Amino acid sequence: MKKTFLVVLALLVVFSVSAFAQFNVKVGMDFSGEFTFEEEPVSISADIKNGFTIAGEYVVPYSDEIDFGIGLAYQFARSFDEVGANEDATFSFVPIYGVAKYNIEQFYVLGQLGYNMFNTSEELTGDLKTEGGLYYGVGGGIKIAENIFAEILYSANNGKLTDDVDEIKVNNSQISAMVGFSF
Repeated sequence: MKKTFLVVLALLVVFSVSAFAQFNVKVGMDFSGEFTFEEEPVSISADIKNGFTIAGEYVVPYSDEIDFGIGLAYQFARSFDEVGANEDATFSFVPIYGVAKYNIEQFYVLGQLGYNMFNTSEELTGDLKTEGGLYYGVGGGIKIAENIFAEILYSANNGKLTDDVDEIKVNNSQISAMVGFSF
């Protein structure tokens, strides 16, 4: 965790030398998606409830069309949307990622790739330990005004639940609608 924080901090310092850099703050709704538990050879999927995400990105223009940056998001705790599901059995992810954007006038497409931390409530995992994993997202957006934008993003979070014997892979995929402000 400390190594990840130091890498992110170092990247922020390196990127801050650019006078044209911008900081984006965005908030959005994560629509009901799918959460998968996979322990070979069995895979179980469950629908999840809608949730919310807040994110910050530091973006530096590389050319007129291409921007690169880093980001950090917090996906608020969500529960399962199954009949009889325990409302206290929740999970959340915290992705740290690199972002690349390709601008086409007021529209853009983007890709995100990074690592996410995986957190759960005790009601969901019991004695199992959580481990983070790969995070990725692809989407597009539109610049509504000079400082305001909206995006649609498909993202997937990966992680693991482990104990001394077993390892269960988890995956959460979702579509998010975000609005943001640049400064």
